[in-house]
Amino acid sequence: MEISRVSLSLMSKNIQVFYYAPKMPEIRNGQKLLSRGEFHAAAHITKLLRLRMLSTSSGQSGASVSDKTNCFVLLFGTLDGSVVCVAPLDELTFQKFLMLLD
Repeated sequence: MEISRVSLSLMSKNIQVFYYAPKMPEIRNGQKLLSRGEFHAAAHITKLLRLRMLSTSSGQSGASVSDKTNCFVLLFGTLDGSVVCVAPLDELTFQKFLMLLD
């Protein structure tokens, strides 16, 4: 099953992440491009760059190698000089960061 992710920068200083899956049977009404999330960048975005993440096969058995090599990092620059990185996290790392906020 082919699933592609697409990122889009908007004039409202947001980044929307979509995924394209033309062969998924769960897609309703013929819609093949579905919204996955949205991030507020707080500045106008000038350049988006999508890079494949490097595989860290250090014996972690939580995710398969194909899952790790299919992850991408989104780097973007803004008009105020910021450089921002958006990257996926696994559940355990997310929970650790969430505990820091409490």
